[in-house]
Amino acid sequence: MSEDVFVGYMHAGQVAGDFCQSLARMVFHDSRSNRRIHTVTSLHTGPRIAEARSLMVDKFIESDCDWFLMIDSDMTFARTALDDLLAVASRGERPIVGGLCFVADK
Repeated sequence: MSEDVFVGYMHAGQVAGDFCQSLARMVFHDSRSNRRIHTVTSLHTGPRIAEARSLMVDKFIESDCDWFLMIDSDMTFARTALDDLLAVASRGERPIVGGLCFVADK
């Protein structure tokens, strides 16, 4: 069975370098291991973030992908974040999983 993943994020016109680096590391890691990431797309949004999230879900539904990873553009994450989430996901028992987000002290 296919494991194609659709990755989507919203932004207000710009994204932080730390986010870009996290996304690039995750995509590169996936390309060297499982090759599950099929699509990475973004939507420009203003204060109507809920509407943008709904539009992103519509884009996922229109795709041929099996899984949807929505990430916020003000976050950073491990290169293995997708692996970790899919390791506990299950189409039958856990079709929706999420990760906890913490504010890191710099």
